Amino acid sequence: MTSVTANDTMGSSGKPSRFFLYGLANGNTGITGRVLQAGMISEKTGKLTLTTLSTELTGVPLLSPDGQTLTFVTLHGAPREMSVGVHFTAVQGDTGLSSYYFPLPTLPPETQVLATPTFTQDSKTLVVVLSVMEKTNLKPFFKHGTSYGPEPRSMTSFTLVTHHELLYFHRDTLQFTGPFDLHDAPSLARVNLTADTTNVYLWTMTEPASLKRRKGDGKSWPDVQLSIYPIGSGTCSKAVVVPGPDLVNNEPTAVLASGDVVRLGEGRTLYVHSTATGKVTVYPIPELALTSAKAGPSTLTVTARDNVVVSSAS
Repeated sequence: MTSVTANDTMGSSGKPSRFFLYGLANGNTGITGRVLQAGMISEKTGKLTLTTLSTELTGVPLLSPDGQTLTFVTLHGAPREMSVGVHFTAVQGDTGLSSYYFPLPTLPPETQVLATPTFTQDSKTLVVVLSVMEKTNLKPFFKHGTSYGPEPRSMTSFTLVTHHELLYFHRDTLQFTGPFDLHDAPSLARVNLTADTTNVYLWTMTEPASLKRRKGDGKSWPDVQLSIYPIGSGTCSKAVVVPGPDLVNNEPTAVLASGDVVRLGEGRTLYVHSTATGKVTVYPIPELALTSAKAGPSTLTVTARDNVVVSSAS
C-alpha cells in the first residue's frame, strides 16, 4: 500500500495525529478493492491501531489545502440509481468519518462514471468532475473463431461517448450544488483540474477517435482546452486553447499565489497560464539524472513564496 500523509504523533492542536495508507488490497486479509486505512499509535502503550475507512475509493485520497482534512470520493449503485459519496476525516485526532451522498439523475444502462475531485484553495468547497461514459451505437454481431468454440458467438459493438459534469459540495452549509452538464461530448474521460477561491480550472480534450480525418488534413490531433467556471456554477466564463502535452490524464496542477495556474506536462514542462491576460508561458525542465530506467509519477508542490517544486520517484 502507499502512504498518503503522515504527521508528528502530536499535532499543533495537542491532539494525536494519524497517518493514512492507501492502496490496492491483495485479498489475503479478506479486504479487496482500493483501501484507505487510518493508523494511530497509542501514547501510553505504543500500540499501532489500523482502521479501515473505505474499500470503495474511486481514486487517490485528497488532502485539503489547509492540511486539516483528508477526503475521498465513492460511487454507489447501478447507473439507474447511482449516487456520489464525499467523505471527510480529520488529520489530527480520532474524529471518525463524515459522509454525504448525492443521488445522480437516472443514467442509461451500463453507463460508467469516473470522479475527479479537488478542493478550493480555502478548503471550503470540494469540486468533483464526473466523467460520464455512455454506450451508444450498439450493434449486435457474431464472432467466428476457434477460440470461441465451434458455434458463432453473439457479441455487441458500441461507441463509448463521454461528457463531463460539475458537482460541488459546500462544507459550510453541507449542501451539494449541481451536477451541471458541461455539454462537451465527445471528450476524453480523463481531465486536469484545480481551483482557487473564485474559479474552477478544467482542462479537457475532444476524443481523438471521434474526429473524422481525411487524407491530406493538416490537423490530426485535437487541442487541449482550458475552461474556467465560477465556483458553484456550470456556466463557463472563459475557454481558451492552450499549449501543452497532447493528452489530459490527471497531470499535476496548482494555483500560484499570484493567481496564475500552473500545469505539469509529461513531467518535463511547466505551463503557466495567466488568469489576467490569458497568456501561457512555457518553462522546459532539464532532463534529470534518473537512477532507474523508468521514472515514477511526478508531483508538483507550490511553496509559500510561489516557488514550484517538481519531484519524480525513480
